[in-house]
Amino acid sequence: MTRDHFPTTHQTWLSERVGVANDEVAQHIMARYFEPLRAYVKGSSLRNFGDSAELVNDFFAARLGDPTYLERWLDSGLPLRRWLLNGLLFHVRNRSIAESRRRARGDAGVGGDGIVNGSDLAAVLGAVLGAVLGAVLGAVLGAVLGASGACG
Repeated sequence: MTRDHFPTTHQTWLSERVGVANDEVAQHIMARYFEPLRAYVKGSSLRNFGDSAELVNDFFAARLGDPTYLERWLDSGLPLRRWLLNGLLFHVRNRSIAESRRRARGDAGVGGDGIVNGSDLAAVLGAVLGAVLGAVLGAVLGAVLGASGACG
């Protein structure tokens, strides 16, 4: 039997505070979802993109700093865990694409040589494709299970 790393959401509490106390909501989400998201990164192809804690913290900083991010979650009707997982996948994908473009331009930045060879690019694109396919399959499975009433 697999362990469910994701905690309960407290959706009513969150929905009452989104737009009113976004900092409080962000702190709550970071406290409750950091470890589950980190476990997800460690157990998925996302681990190829960097340290799990760094990826999750970068995602939180980018998304929870946007005041509309949680409002869009409420409007989506998705469970918070699915919203965060999708967001994390897209965040890492976008970060990887930006890094690939930066290297392709020869903009080495801090700690890089700016050189991209074909195998590096193929590895990045393969990992991104795997992450995107995983997100799509997860969303489809969630929709199918949700439509059949098997998912709460």
